[in-house]
Amino acid sequence: MVEMTETSNEKLITKIAVSIMALFLLVSWIPAFGMPLGDSHEGRVLGQFALHMKNFWSMGVVASSFGASWEPFSDIPYTHHPPVLTFLHVIVSSIIGEGLKQIKLISYVAGVLTIPALFSMGKNLGINSKAVTISILFLITTPWWWVYGRLGLGLLPNVLMIGTILAATEKPTKRKTVIASLATFFAVAASWHGVFLFPFLWFQTWRRRKFDQLTFSLMGASILGGLAILLWVSQGGGLSELGDHIGERVERDWTWNQFAERQWDFAQTLLPLWFTILALPALVVGLVDSRTRFLTTSLISMVLVFALVPSNGAWIHDYWNFPILLTLFPGFAVMSEWIFSFIKEKISLEKIDSITLGGFLLLASVLILVLQPVSLHENYFDETSDAGELVASIELSSGQKTAWHLPQVPWPTWVSNKWNVPTASLLNAEDLGTVPSEDIVLFRIDRIPDWLDGKIEFAIEDQKGRYATVTANVMKQHVTGVIE
Repeated sequence: MVEMTETSNEKLITKIAVSIMALFLLVSWIPAFGMPLGDSHEGRVLGQFALHMKNFWSMGVVASSFGASWEPFSDIPYTHHPPVLTFLHVIVSSIIGEGLKQIKLISYVAGVLTIPALFSMGKNLGINSKAVTISILFLITTPWWWVYGRLGLGLLPNVLMIGTILAATEKPTKRKTVIASLATFFAVAASWHGVFLFPFLWFQTWRRRKFDQLTFSLMGASILGGLAILLWVSQGGGLSELGDHIGERVERDWTWNQFAERQWDFAQTLLPLWFTILALPALVVGLVDSRTRFLTTSLISMVLVFALVPSNGAWIHDYWNFPILLTLFPGFAVMSEWIFSFIKEKISLEKIDSITLGGFLLLASVLILVLQPVSLHENYFDETSDAGELVASIELSSGQKTAWHLPQVPWPTWVSNKWNVPTASLLNAEDLGTVPSEDIVLFRIDRIPDWLDGKIEFAIEDQKGRYATVTANVMKQHVTGVIE
């Protein structure tokens, strides 16, 4: 293969292309920006952060368990995840205020910033700029990225940690050491993925640098991140409560064949066919190339552990294995570099036309803007936000102390955020029997449980899309048996 050299013009073109992709991705997300939080993963995750912020500013630092409180949804502080993301939301809200648009702004901006962070990471792996840019394109044109990339706080800390450690390991300076250490603390204290990844990255750095200022600094940053997690958990739900939660994630009532089929269904929905076909070759290439072998191995280990150990997470959530895209990124970049090198060799050009590359990327960015929203917006945003609009249109009576819902509307943090009361799921008719007659119950008309008859659709009082409400008294009239 011909060695891939880059001119300053080519480097500039790729940076412009990356900026254009990031801009177009952000623009494609704008239609969902003003939508209310609803019955979706975005609604549940951002609804949680909304409660954290609201409680921090209304209850105070200590009373809110340093922002961990998510009352009234739960009286147990939420410390199942490391604290930095909650702190970040609180800090940013002190500047821009708290509210739906502010919460989404934090998340959407983080998702956009992940793109240049990926570019920097790829360059620090020693891969050609054009190839790195193409690899980013492969990722962000997938439905998976378009839907969940805006929850970018999940990937951004880890991409920053990987990229800065790679840069510092190659040519350590005081500035690079400080930046890599800060990024390490951020990633470890922000994500369990960061906690898992850091030992791999540190070991690779230690192999190159042994015990020098960089390795000591990185280890110190990770220890501080770990201490932040311990303090966060101990003052919140506690280690026993966290252990109970982990136990729930490990338990399962399905077979591994069913699990594999479900993950395949997720992939078919959120990944285009061409991406699925290229995924295995990209994985192999990432493991073969000496520059990406260690990182790809580390990322594969991370994905497998988080998918298979707390497997109920991957069973329930289609975004749980979103880091798979990061795992494939190095391999796609190397594959693209090989292709560019092959073309350059075969057609005897001194360089690949950067204008052509830029035009291709611009076209692809337009496709992001046009095609993804058309195919995905209705299912993942329009229909799910109906639930939020319905809740927003209804004022609970002063006598209703609980937001009742059927289990087909799961984990509705966004309901508590709007109605300011705790939620409770009605699993069966016996549970319904305990509900005051005039209390409102939220449910989905397309997922009516067996213990209710279909005629309840004709008794609906308020409806938006597939979401509806009735009073408990009306719902009791449509139970397919006798309530004790």
